[in-house]
Amino acid sequence: MVGRHRPGELVVTLLMMGVSGVRGVVGDTLTPDLVSRFAAAFGTYCRGGSVVIGRDARRSGPMMREAVAAGLTASGCRVIDLGIVTTPTIQLSVKGHKAKGGVAITASHNPIDWNAMKFIGPSGVFLNTKQGRRLIHIYRSKGIRYVSWDKLGEVVTHPNAAEEHVEHILRAIDVEAVSRKAPVVAVDCCNGAPSEVMQVLLKRLGCKAIPVNCEMTGTFPRGPEPTASSLRDLCRRMIEGGADIGFATDPDGDRISIVTEKGVPLGEEYSLVLATEFVLEHKLGPVVTNVATTRAVEDIATRRGCPLVRSAVGEANVVEKMIQVGAVIGGEGNGGVINPAIQYARDGPAATALILEGLCHFGGKLSILAKRLPKYYMIKKKIPCDPSRSKVLLEEVKNYFDGERIDLTDGIRVIRDSSWIYVRKSGTEPIVRVICEAKTKKEAVSLSRETTKLIQGSLCRG
Repeated sequence: MVGRHRPGELVVTLLMMGVSGVRGVVGDTLTPDLVSRFAAAFGTYCRGGSVVIGRDARRSGPMMREAVAAGLTASGCRVIDLGIVTTPTIQLSVKGHKAKGGVAITASHNPIDWNAMKFIGPSGVFLNTKQGRRLIHIYRSKGIRYVSWDKLGEVVTHPNAAEEHVEHILRAIDVEAVSRKAPVVAVDCCNGAPSEVMQVLLKRLGCKAIPVNCEMTGTFPRGPEPTASSLRDLCRRMIEGGADIGFATDPDGDRISIVTEKGVPLGEEYSLVLATEFVLEHKLGPVVTNVATTRAVEDIATRRGCPLVRSAVGEANVVEKMIQVGAVIGGEGNGGVINPAIQYARDGPAATALILEGLCHFGGKLSILAKRLPKYYMIKKKIPCDPSRSKVLLEEVKNYFDGERIDLTDGIRVIRDSSWIYVRKSGTEPIVRVICEAKTKKEAVSLSRETTKLIQGSLCRG
């Protein structure tokens, strides 16, 4: 489908359906009618009962909220509206309210003109692939169950979810260790939903906060992904304010990236690396991450004699594997840390508290600790690709690397002694992701160029 575009510019904007939910460009592929019907399909999936909803701060949020609430109440659900909150806040609240499910209204790292619905089961965990397919089947097969006028659901508000989230985190953290050190912490929330909960959390931990982009305006002052290249403002403010550490979130608060006291971003991959290091110091056990995450996590686990298990990409897949193997920590290399002591969800505020606790126990500078961590160089690329072309493309990539050690858990991962290459169709954007990691920057660049050239050549032939 070709979406609306500026003169002379061709943009493919597809409605994305998958384990990560349903997302698209507002007013183009994502319309109020579609949102309402999908919400009604989810209400049918839940068979009525209470459903928790919340949204990020995007300008399209109020429209999305009304459409989601309409669909849910039309299918007989009682809607508990949390307002503007982080996605992990919604997940925690689903369990707290003993609800049938939840809907997070957020497009997370997607551009500002996108929005989405991410569907949550009664345990506070996102629907897995099988459950997601069932939901999509209800939507596509016209199996939506609408109720009569006298059985319509109601909408109630619950304004205290952010504070409840903070209280839940603090019960799992050594608050005294952090407050005793009273670190100066800079936090950049991209003017998104984490702005409130992150500042409340830091205050309760006894930290001095330096807020950066913490006004919930609905617009993004930087790239929505907390990558190193988008954190210039945070780095500058850290140096000016003498911060001990900096955290950056994405707009819905399930991912964080970390900056040292010298104003140097560690890269979002190292959020999970640090969290794993701190958890395994006190509790040994399996570690779970996806096939696209840095090998540094594996190295940390190996040092402690702990198994590292890899899952398919996607929070639901990681959580499912964590529960299966009894993992003590897990997550994804995009900055998503899952601490089962708090909840089975990528939780930016929870990860912030865990890393602050670990740093205060360490007692030294973050830049010194960072030098002790395994060092790899990773290059991530996004290549525009019509999803209908991706299957053939991946087969060509597989054939190109035939004879090497290949992991087909999710996409194609080529594993070498000290490096790896990963190619996968995105579930959230009409792109193919290419990730290459090696011990040296030169080798990582070389691998990335080779793989990118291969893919672009295939797309041109297609």
